[in-house]
Amino acid sequence: MQETLNGRGLNLVLRDHAHSQFCFNVDPEARATLYEILQPAGQVHGAVTLRHPLDSYLSLAANKWRHFEPFTLDEYCRRYDLFLDRYVGLPWIKYESFLDRPEDVLAEIAVALKLPFNAAALDAAMVMKLSGDSGRGGTKISRRPRREIPEHIQQEAEQSERFAPLCGRMGYEV
Repeated sequence: MQETLNGRGLNLVLRDHAHSQFCFNVDPEARATLYEILQPAGQVHGAVTLRHPLDSYLSLAANKWRHFEPFTLDEYCRRYDLFLDRYVGLPWIKYESFLDRPEDVLAEIAVALKLPFNAAALDAAMVMKLSGDSGRGGTKISRRPRREIPEHIQQEAEQSERFAPLCGRMGYEV
């Protein structure tokens, strides 16, 4: 397939949405990631997109995506660490950086994936329905205020053994 696409000047881009592997009541280590499955087949390039763990946890809670137990920030951070461990060596791209500098970060992603960069892709993305487009609304790429942090989640963050180390590992402020 890769040769056929390359012969036509095309590239195959797959999005490995690892949420189902790492944020469900399954053993995340029981199966290979899509990246691990494809690597033996040839040239596979990847990048990992990250978001501040508190913001992504708040989003899970707000969307009622409570698919693992216990549904706590500490358990979420444990699973996030497992996710990061499986993608060692790939460049990390922060969601927040993309919001601040969409064109620059899209160019970084293109380099990581060894794809040609076209800034017009940002305009095209605004008119196409994309998979994984479950959380954001609107047409402007920009930061939004952080969701309100419920008191019980604030307490979880303060008491978690994993939250601060994960933030440090990812280069985020607690």
